[in-house]
Amino acid sequence: MKTGTIVAWDAEESDVLNKIVPIFNDASVTPYIVETEDLDYVELENSDSNVEDLKEFNEGNPGSFVSKEIICLSGSPGDKLLDKVAFSYGISRSTRLAILESSLERHINMTKDTTKKLSRGERLRLSAKDVLSSSGRLLLLRGKLNLYSQLTETPDLYWDEPNLEKIYTDISKVLEVNARANVLNKKLDYASEDAQTLVELLKSRNESKLEWIIIYLIVIEVCFETHHFYERFLEKNSESKAVQA
Repeated sequence: MKTGTIVAWDAEESDVLNKIVPIFNDASVTPYIVETEDLDYVELENSDSNVEDLKEFNEGNPGSFVSKEIICLSGSPGDKLLDKVAFSYGISRSTRLAILESSLERHINMTKDTTKKLSRGERLRLSAKDVLSSSGRLLLLRGKLNLYSQLTETPDLYWDEPNLEKIYTDISKVLEVNARANVLNKKLDYASEDAQTLVELLKSRNESKLEWIIIYLIVIEVCFETHHFYERFLEKNSESKAVQA
């Protein structure tokens, strides 16, 4: 898929990881730790004796559906193919979200020590580059979640296809995509507050440095003026002594 995910049907997870994923390594722009989602599926035929029982989970709808993390494909071969595509988009949505979740966890682990030191009132040895890099990572994660992808909305492709939209929505609900996205956004809010605190701290530190620089410059200026005043005082004393003589 254009989202950078691979959805395979009738394939073992180990085969996908060891044989298919390496093929696309050279095309990877931003490497991530591989995240996987493994679901079972069955293909139903109208002649199956248990089809009607299984369709009860789908409210009598003869189309494909998902029940307790088991994908049930039903209908003509063409319908099943389209349904697989809709299921694939929903599954890929979950794995893309898992990548963002892992990225945020790594960010939290990287900044955890800094937060602890801040809570203890210890001096932080942070450079402007570190603080800006931390803020940039969070902005990028939030953008990937809410702006640059369709993680939080239904693809336009399914707006005119109610049955495919239902499949996409149902598989997303089973994988708790919306709930996880909301939790991720809340975590990003808290992490952004921490990053903003560091930005304010860095800003305060820079302002303090500027204030001290100004104080030093004023002191130097006062010293020069005092020296010049003393020179003028000595010069006037010399002139007055010369006049008296």
